[in-house]
Parts: sequence; C-alpha cells; structure tokens
Amino acid sequence: MSKFTCLRLLGLTVIKRQFTVNEPRCDIIAVDENKRLVVLELKNGEDRYVVQQLTRYYDALLEHKPFGDRVDYAKPVRLIAIAPKFHRDNFTDRKYHGRFFQFLQFAIFVAEDNLNLQLKDIDN
Repeated sequence: MSKFTCLRLLGLTVIKRQFTVNEPRCDIIAVDENKRLVVLELKNGEDRYVVQQLTRYYDALLEHKPFGDRVDYAKPVRLIAIAPKFHRDNFTDRKYHGRFFQFLQFAIFVAEDNLNLQLKDIDN
C-alpha cells in the first residue's frame, strides 16, 4: 500500500513533497479532482503556529503559481493541517483568519498485528 493512500482516499493527488517556494518548504502539495491546489502541513505533535505556517505557504504559492499546468489558480486553495492534537491557539487563529483551514486529527493504532491510521476531521 502506498504511503499516500490516505490522500487518495481524501480525493487528492500528490504533486510534490517537501516543495520549497520562496523559502518556505511545504510538506505536501496536491490537487483535488477539480484541480484545486491543496497544501498539507503534517505535524507529529501539537504546534500552536500551524495556521501561520500554512498562511506563509499560501502566500508564496499564490505569488509564484508553480505547477500551473496541473493547478487551477482561479479556484480557492485548500489549506489542511494534519496533527495528532491541535493547540487551542490554532482554533483562535483560524476563527479570525480570512481563509478556512481544515484540521485533520490523526491517530495510529495496532489492530490484528497491523498498524492503522485514523484521520478525523475535527469539524465533522
């Protein structure tokens, strides 16, 4: 099974991992089925500045518009943070920000000698 299977399940196709644009390095750049740019930031712990980090990526990507043959920049950009836990400041920052940030909480657990990844959209 591919390491990006969960992204395919979310309807995303990975364009690039660890992509540097104007200094910031985005963890994953992807597109959805409508050619919308999707920026994913992966965290292995709580990080109170994930909204600001995604905002910097968003700004740099809109300035340079890489992957123009695969991305429709006329469509809104999706900004997704995936972490095991979100700091309460993340919710405050997101609440007063002009863009929407999707927060997906992950958990890894063992079942029948297999490692399993669980993703939960904390807004649903």
